[in-house]
Amino acid sequence: MNERLVRAEQGAKFDAERDRKGEVIVDILHREARSGRMYTMTLFAEAFENKSGLSGQTSIRERLNVLTTKGIVKFVKGDAASDLGLASDRSKYGYLCVEHMELATGEEAVDPETGEVTRVHARVFPSHYKCPQTGAVLPVENPAVWVYPEGGEA
Repeated sequence: MNERLVRAEQGAKFDAERDRKGEVIVDILHREARSGRMYTMTLFAEAFENKSGLSGQTSIRERLNVLTTKGIVKFVKGDAASDLGLASDRSKYGYLCVEHMELATGEEAVDPETGEVTRVHARVFPSHYKCPQTGAVLPVENPAVWVYPEGGEA
């Protein structure tokens, strides 16, 4: 990474804020899925505008574009979305997906020993990702293995 020569301290603050917003977005996507809600990019930006310190729709969309290019956020669309009980969305990207995401299915399971009732969650695997070189939405080769592009986060 290039080292800042001018206003390094201010630049570091901006970098930290961008990182924080990215972490907040990933955390919200995890929590919402565990509650049974998944979002397209536009719907997420509209739903969380000025919430959780995320600022406006445009800023959220820009941050999501960076996160998808880095491979931190991927997509579920088409048959993969239908398999999860989601509407087969006509958006360019589909639903947002993050690593280790689980979606509440609406079903409940009862522990035979304790009688405790818990929500059933289905693991969400990405079906598509954004190519960092072209920006094209491409199918994932192996949904069970989360791959970060070279130079992406790990």
